[in-house]
Amino acid sequence: VVSTQSTGRRALVTRKSVDQAKTETGKKGKEKKYPENPEMTEAPDLFKDYLNISCLTKDQLNIFHSDERFLFVRGPAGSGKSIAMLGKIIDLALNTTSDRRILLILAGLDSYPAPERHLELLNNIQDITCEMITYNYSKVDGNISDKVDKASKLLSKQLSDSTSKVVLLIINTTLFNNIYSCITIFDYMFIDDYHNLVDKIHTDIYSE
Repeated sequence: VVSTQSTGRRALVTRKSVDQAKTETGKKGKEKKYPENPEMTEAPDLFKDYLNISCLTKDQLNIFHSDERFLFVRGPAGSGKSIAMLGKIIDLALNTTSDRRILLILAGLDSYPAPERHLELLNNIQDITCEMITYNYSKVDGNISDKVDKASKLLSKQLSDSTSKVVLLIINTTLFNNIYSCITIFDYMFIDDYHNLVDKIHTDIYSE
């Protein structure tokens, strides 16, 4: 019941946005009144300009404004975790010096839609450069130890050689040698769907 009520309240905001868009495009309609939604608040301009988002939940806004060094965000699919994360990444990319670099880790295949969407979105923003790097030791010849060693060295070189402000690291396989030294060259790190990454680590460990 709580979930249904929450969904209904959020739908009011969506309906209001659609009606406002019709008004802006010259389509006339009966003026409507909408109840106040205490869970929603106006989004900062950054979300409107780059993500086409006009409203955020208060939780999303708190995440965006958080200065915590480590922040774990948990919520069901579709709750807006990735939107808040992308807003934070864009804000850092636009408002920090060029030497401050950002790493976004995603588990899965580089052919999945999310990495491609993130890459296109960030590269379409002026003053942000973004590239995608994929880690997959299964494409390297040799036994498992040799594969992981060669793939880890290649990843280290690719990350070190990258000059992009934002790097999307796509984790196809999750066994590494010294991954810590690879990611610590970045000033900020984000993981999109942490649970998926952990599940993939467990699967790779048991399969190997």
